[in-house]
Amino acid sequence: MNDKIVFYLGGGGMLGLFGAGVLTKVQELDIYDKIEAIYACSAGVFNSSYFLTHQMELGSSIYYEDLTQDFIETKNVLHGALQRMWNGYIKPLDFNKIVNVMHLDRLIEVAKNDKVLDVSALESSPIPLYVKLFNTETLDIEYKNIHENNPWQLLKASASAIPYYFPSQDNGKYIDAAIKEPLGLEYVLKRHPDSKVIAIFNLSQKRNVGHYLKNVVEGMVANSMYRGTFSKCFMKREPSIRKDLKIAEENERVLLISPSHDFVESWTTDEQELKQFYQDGKDAADIIIEFLKK
Repeated sequence: MNDKIVFYLGGGGMLGLFGAGVLTKVQELDIYDKIEAIYACSAGVFNSSYFLTHQMELGSSIYYEDLTQDFIETKNVLHGALQRMWNGYIKPLDFNKIVNVMHLDRLIEVAKNDKVLDVSALESSPIPLYVKLFNTETLDIEYKNIHENNPWQLLKASASAIPYYFPSQDNGKYIDAAIKEPLGLEYVLKRHPDSKVIAIFNLSQKRNVGHYLKNVVEGMVANSMYRGTFSKCFMKREPSIRKDLKIAEENERVLLISPSHDFVESWTTDEQELKQFYQDGKDAADIIIEFLKK
């Protein structure tokens, strides 16, 4: 085993702030020279981008300063789900009248104009960032090197999480891969057989039947938005998570970092709760030093 490490950054909407806290601490530790590659999906892609440009505090503040308003509208959950099912199963609706729970354009606007992501520094970073995406045509997981593609297109596609976000007409065929595979440790371990892997999982490791039921409902809504067997993809999600949790527990090359409690939800917009969750991520990162010494 060499002294190189590979990071995997998961998503989870506002839960991504936990991972942002972990990366903020890693940035402070300044161990960039030990990082072989980063793999990420959803919110993890944004976190990784600000991390590679040494802007973690700026990027992290977006969650609790900019996304607490005009980004998530929980009142649209039921309305939006019914619209999507009507659109897919009964009669097509006017695209512009379908409501969203998440407004990704707001996130992109902030990263481009307010808390500016240094794209030039990102593209010149010596550490490759592989963005995990879900191909809505083939239903396969694909990895795209952000250095070889349009960063903004990948950032938006990676955060397009159905059924909460109806895809824009110009967004292409790629969306958030976490709908099928939130982690995917086997792929990373095989690609880097001699490296240590640090996986940041922003969700609770305590799994129950409720997670299965949630996937069933989301799969039904997703089927109405795309022509494909999306429900099968959602049904594979929970077994995939449990499989990866077991791999992380049994493989000495893997360090899995996740929240010690789950008081924050993916749609939380309470500033104080988010700041505490961010601090929890920073505190959880303390175990990285001991892991690297092994």
